[in-house]
Amino acid sequence: MQYAGAFSKIIIANQNSLNVVLSTKNPIGIYPVEISFENIIIQLKQKDKIYFFSDGYFDQFGGKNGKKFSFKAFKDIMENICNEKMEVQRKVLQETFDKWVGNEEQCDDVLILGIEI
Repeated sequence: MQYAGAFSKIIIANQNSLNVVLSTKNPIGIYPVEISFENIIIQLKQKDKIYFFSDGYFDQFGGKNGKKFSFKAFKDIMENICNEKMEVQRKVLQETFDKWVGNEEQCDDVLILGIEI
């Protein structure tokens, strides 16, 4: 698989590990200091899972203190559920998000796309 992202991380999970793949720290469009996007080549194996996501899940305010959920908390959930069936993962992510948001207003779009090879 080839991947080039603009500030967007992806997660690759297999039965033994979960890896965060970083992207080029450059926005799409005109920017004062243009940086070439790095094309990352990833060797995938059968049963590997790839997760693409917006920042809306981990940037959501909520919880007891009205703070952001955080990428670390999102990654921790993904580590715990990545070997479950996709439907179970969807349910856990949705329930966790709903509980976190509570009475707060959703502040951003939320997208998580998981693909199993």
